[in-house]
Amino acid sequence: MSKRSPKGTNPDDDEEEADGFAGEPSVGRPAVQSGHDWTSAIYKIASRITELPIAIKGIQGWEDATLCMEYGFQTMEAGN
Repeated sequence: MSKRSPKGTNPDDDEEEADGFAGEPSVGRPAVQSGHDWTSAIYKIASRITELPIAIKGIQGWEDATLCMEYGFQTMEAGN
Protein backbone atom coordinates (compact mmCIF):
# COMPACT_ATOMS: atom_id res chain seq x y z
CA MET A 1 0.00 0.00 0.00
CA SER A 2 1.47 3.34 -0.99
CA LYS A 3 1.51 6.24 1.39
CA ARG A 4 0.23 9.57 0.02
CA SER A 5 1.56 12.85 1.31
CA PRO A 6 -0.87 15.66 2.22
CA LYS A 7 -1.58 18.21 -0.52
CA GLY A 8 1.19 20.77 -0.80
CA THR A 9 3.89 18.67 0.86
CA ASN A 10 4.86 16.59 -2.17
CA PRO A 11 7.85 18.16 -3.95
CA ASP A 12 6.37 17.04 -7.28
CA ASP A 13 3.31 19.29 -6.79
CA ASP A 14 3.12 22.52 -8.75
CA GLU A 15 4.20 25.59 -6.81
CA GLU A 16 0.76 27.14 -7.38
CA GLU A 17 -0.96 24.10 -5.89
CA ALA A 18 1.36 24.13 -2.88
CA ASP A 19 0.44 27.74 -2.11
CA GLY A 20 -3.25 27.15 -2.68
CA PHE A 21 -3.49 30.04 -5.17
CA ALA A 22 -4.36 29.66 -8.82
CA GLY A 23 -3.01 33.06 -9.89
CA GLU A 24 -2.43 36.67 -8.97
CA PRO A 25 -5.25 38.50 -7.16
CA SER A 26 -6.94 41.26 -9.09
CA VAL A 27 -8.36 44.47 -7.68
CA GLY A 28 -10.84 46.60 -9.58
CA ARG A 29 -9.93 49.89 -7.86
CA PRO A 30 -6.89 51.37 -6.13
CA ALA A 31 -6.46 50.52 -2.44
CA VAL A 32 -5.82 54.16 -1.52
CA GLN A 33 -7.68 57.22 -2.71
CA SER A 34 -4.83 59.17 -4.25
CA GLY A 35 -6.70 62.49 -4.48
CA HIS A 36 -7.18 62.76 -0.70
CA ASP A 37 -4.89 64.61 1.69
CA TRP A 38 -5.55 65.71 5.25
CA THR A 39 -4.57 69.35 4.78
CA SER A 40 -7.23 70.06 2.18
CA ALA A 41 -9.80 67.90 3.97
CA ILE A 42 -9.33 69.75 7.28
CA TYR A 43 -9.56 73.13 5.56
CA LYS A 44 -12.76 72.17 3.71
CA ILE A 45 -14.42 70.88 6.88
CA ALA A 46 -13.32 73.81 9.07
CA SER A 47 -14.30 76.45 6.51
CA ARG A 48 -17.85 75.04 6.40
CA ILE A 49 -18.18 75.27 10.19
CA THR A 50 -17.00 78.84 10.80
CA GLU A 51 -16.28 82.12 9.08
CA LEU A 52 -13.48 82.89 11.56
CA PRO A 53 -9.86 82.73 10.37
CA ILE A 54 -8.50 79.19 10.47
CA ALA A 55 -5.08 78.87 12.13
CA ILE A 56 -2.56 76.06 11.83
CA LYS A 57 -0.34 75.61 14.88
CA GLY A 58 3.04 73.89 15.08
CA ILE A 59 4.35 74.08 11.54
CA GLN A 60 8.00 73.02 11.39
CA GLY A 61 9.44 74.65 8.29
CA TRP A 62 8.94 76.75 5.19
CA GLU A 63 7.45 73.75 3.36
CA ASP A 64 4.59 73.61 5.87
CA ALA A 65 4.07 77.38 5.60
CA THR A 66 3.90 77.10 1.81
CA LEU A 67 1.27 74.35 2.05
CA CYS A 68 -0.79 76.46 4.48
CA MET A 69 -0.74 79.38 2.04
CA GLU A 70 -1.66 77.12 -0.90
CA TYR A 71 -4.69 75.69 0.90
CA GLY A 72 -5.91 79.07 2.14
CA PHE A 73 -5.23 78.95 5.88
CA GLN A 74 -5.21 82.53 7.19
CA THR A 75 -2.90 82.14 10.21
CA MET A 76 0.15 79.99 11.02
CA GLU A 77 2.11 79.48 14.22
CA ALA A 78 5.59 78.00 13.95
CA GLY A 79 6.83 75.54 16.56
CA ASN A 80 10.39 74.81 17.58
